[in-house]
Amino acid sequence: MKPHFWRDRDSSADSLPPEPKLLSLADFLENRELIWDEESKPPVPQFVSEDGYDLCVRCQAKTSYETEIHVDYRIGYVEGIGQHCDMCWESIDLDDC
Repeated sequence: MKPHFWRDRDSSADSLPPEPKLLSLADFLENRELIWDEESKPPVPQFVSEDGYDLCVRCQAKTSYETEIHVDYRIGYVEGIGQHCDMCWESIDLDDC
């Protein structure tokens, strides 16, 4: 038995699936709410407490850093990942990274 994607030389091109429609950037921007409607989006975790402090990206504990503090002045911040609390930061083995 041939794999489902196999096509004999004598089979017609009509049996191929249709090409996917590519949207122009203008069409995409105009219709993006139809593509990603709010109900179908996965929930995005929130990493800011109600009083404006960052939450740990591992355990969601409140950290000692307000969101306005620049990342260069923080301990436990990993670029591309986020802020860690003191306990999680101490438990990370950076040699494995």
